[in-house]
Amino acid sequence: MFNQELHERLQYEPGTGFFYWIDKTTRLKRKRAGYTRFDHYVRICFKGKYYQAHRLAWFMTYGKWPEMEIDHIDRDRTNNRIDNLRDVNRQTNNQNKTNRADKVINMKGKTWILNNQNQYC
Repeated sequence: MFNQELHERLQYEPGTGFFYWIDKTTRLKRKRAGYTRFDHYVRICFKGKYYQAHRLAWFMTYGKWPEMEIDHIDRDRTNNRIDNLRDVNRQTNNQNKTNRADKVINMKGKTWILNNQNQYC
C-alpha cells in the first residue's frame, strides 16, 4: 500500500536523482520534491513523515528498503542518481568520507594531526 501511494504521488528520475510531486488530477509532474538540510542531505516529507531522498531512491528503484547504509559514491550528498548510490556496511561507508574540518586526517591504519603551521606532527 505504501509503495503504491508513493508511486502515485511521487516520481523519481534515476538519471538526475530528482524527485517530483505528481498532480493527482492530471498525473503530470508538478514541482520538485524535497529540501536540502543543513547536513547537505535531501529530505522529503511524505504522509507526515520525513525520508532521506537517497533511501527513497533506493526503495523506488528496487522495491525494497536498503539492507545497510546508502553510500554516495562521489561523496556529494545531494547527488541521488541511482548509479551514484550503493548499499554498503558502515565500515565501507566510513572509508568513503572526506577529511574532517578539524584538520584530523584519517587514513586506514594512520592518523595525522596538523599543527598550527600546517605541518604533520
